[in-house]
This record gives sequence, C-alpha cells and structure tokens, in this order.
Amino acid sequence: MKSRTEAAIGTESKPENSQVIADAADFHSTRIKRESKIKSKRASANKPAGDDEYEQMVAEDADFNTGKLISEAAYFIAERRGFTPGSELSDWLRAETEIEGLLRSAVTERRKVVADERRGRSNLKA
Repeated sequence: MKSRTEAAIGTESKPENSQVIADAADFHSTRIKRESKIKSKRASANKPAGDDEYEQMVAEDADFNTGKLISEAAYFIAERRGFTPGSELSDWLRAETEIEGLLRSAVTERRKVVADERRGRSNLKA
C-alpha cells in the first residue's frame, strides 16, 4: 500500500526515494525556521528600547492628539506678528508644519539613537 507522499509523487517506496523525501522535509523545515527568525527580528526592530509612553505611541504609530501643540504654536506665531487680523489660517497652517517637522525629526533622531544602541550591543556580542 502506498503512503500519501508516494501516491502524490507516483513512486513506490524505495530507499533512494525515501531519502529524497526526507531531504526535502529537512530543507523545508530549515527554511521555515529561518523565516520565523527573520519575522521575529523584524517584529522586535520596531519596538522601543525603553518603557517611555511617548516611545510606545510612536512605535505603535499611534495617532496622538497634536491639536493642543498646534494651537499653542499658532498662538505664538500670531503673537510674533502682533495679532493683526486676517492671517489666522496661515498661522495655523504654519504651526501644523512646524509641529509635524518637530515630531518627524524627534522620531528620526530617536530611531538613530536606538539603532546605534543596538549596533553597540551587537558589536559587543560579536
């Protein structure tokens, strides 16, 4: 009686065929292990190094409220120009741009620091 594998590939049970099947199974199990290691490394690469709440929100791509920061920045922009009427929208848009730029640069800088820390740790292990 044929096994499922033998029936699928149309061969009878021969020692060389069994070895080919065993080699294929070993190859695939090794490949699956390697892929799972890569996935776990990728998953841990995006996690923050510390327990800081801000780092956690950034790492999870959380949509936190920047409205207060933008409104304060818009106020200071309006204050610098003497609160003359008619430029409220441009003040708000400029404030949005400034806050987004600050957040983007903070995230970029934090990622660089974390990457440098990880490189330092990996160099110590090697």
